Amino acid sequence: MTPQEFEAVLLRSQCLTREVLMKKAGEYAPGMDRFANFRRAAEFQHLSMEQVCWNFLMKHLVSVQDMVESGKEYPQEVWDEKLGDTHNYLHLREGMVTGRRAKG
Repeated sequence: MTPQEFEAVLLRSQCLTREVLMKKAGEYAPGMDRFANFRRAAEFQHLSMEQVCWNFLMKHLVSVQDMVESGKEYPQEVWDEKLGDTHNYLHLREGMVTGRRAKG
């Protein structure tokens, strides 16, 4: 893969990731609290928001691992969804860390 081809893959991934994050924000965090669903889950499970996010990420990582280990060929759309979910949870986790640090 050439650097230009990789750049195209990266840009496509970033666009897909952004689309999903913005769409899901409306579903899961319709108000001003971007992490409302994580906050509620954290309270329910007696965990931190970051721990809840990590657990959600792990679910998606296990799914990707299952796909890799299966040796099967999957359509690009399936890879886009699974890898996009992992990217999104890492971005959400980054937002949580940044927000916590900003509060001091």
